[in-house]
Amino acid sequence: MSSITSQAVVRRPRAFVRVSGPDAADYLQRMVSNDVEALAAGEACDALLLTAKARVIAPLRVLRRTADDFLLLTESDLGDRVRAELLRMRFAAKAEIEPEQHESWLILGGDEVVDERPAGDEVGEDELERWRIEAGIPRWGHEIDESILPA
Repeated sequence: MSSITSQAVVRRPRAFVRVSGPDAADYLQRMVSNDVEALAAGEACDALLLTAKARVIAPLRVLRRTADDFLLLTESDLGDRVRAELLRMRFAAKAEIEPEQHESWLILGGDEVVDERPAGDEVGEDELERWRIEAGIPRWGHEIDESILPA
């Protein structure tokens, strides 16, 4: 089994959904499994979008860009579902929910970077999968899906 000795990066296929407006932080705080209101501009956290019965709709990476502008990163095939669920549950919240186009890079053992390829050696899907399993990170459609109750 190989180990990563220098910074390794991999381009990650993602879907991106913008949630912005005066109620964006409060709305997302009620909709996802993590404390997004505590994020400062430029900070990110992992979260889950859940049904009312606590089943997983989608894993998310929530990036707070400004006080009232968030970018949600999710699996490439879940973007439309995330947007539809957020629109369906929005009610009177003053928040726009729209898809955006970006590029995402994962630094193995580090962070996820949007729209800027980080320095490092690019690795393939096999190395990414090995790293993911060793790090204990669930993958949509493998260890986590809509049948999972995260609690």
